[in-house]
Amino acid sequence: MDRREPTDGERQELHDDVLGLAWTWARRLADLQPADGPRSVYDGGETEQRAATAARGHALELLAEAATAAAVDDLRHAGEPPVPPAPAVAMWTRDQVLAHIAAAGEPISADTWSSYVSRGQAPTPTRHIGRAPVWDSAQVRAWQAARRGRGWRAGIPGLHDQETGS
Repeated sequence: MDRREPTDGERQELHDDVLGLAWTWARRLADLQPADGPRSVYDGGETEQRAATAARGHALELLAEAATAAAVDDLRHAGEPPVPPAPAVAMWTRDQVLAHIAAAGEPISADTWSSYVSRGQAPTPTRHIGRAPVWDSAQVRAWQAARRGRGWRAGIPGLHDQETGS
C-alpha cells in the first residue's frame, strides 16, 4: 500500500480533530461543563484556566499513549491474517452444574460438589462473575463422562480389578 504525506490542510484538520478529542476527554476527566472548550474556558478565572489546560494536557498524553499502543499493535500484526474471534463458551453456575449431573442420573448435593472442587476432584471454576464461580460446560461434561460411578473406592485389593488393572 502506497502512502503519501498529508497536505497542510489535512494536517490542520488532524490537529483540530486531536484538540477537539483532547477537550472532550478533558471535560470528562476534570468535570468541566459541556460548554467549556478551547476558548470559553479562558473567559473564567486563572484557576479554571490552569485546571482546564492541565486536563487537556493529560488528555493529550492519554491520546499519545493510545496512539503508540495502536501503532505497536499494528506493527506486531502486520502481514498476519486477522485472528478470528474465540468461540463463545457456555458457562454454568453451580446450580446448572448440579442440574446437569442430576440429569445424567447421578445427583449430588451442592456441598458434595463444593467438596469435589476444593479437593481437585472436579473442574475448578473457569472464572467468577462477582462472587459466583462459573464453570466451562465442556469441562463439566468431560468430567461427568469420565467420572466413576457411585460406590467405587480405590485402594481396596481385589475390588474392581478390571478398573485398576490389578
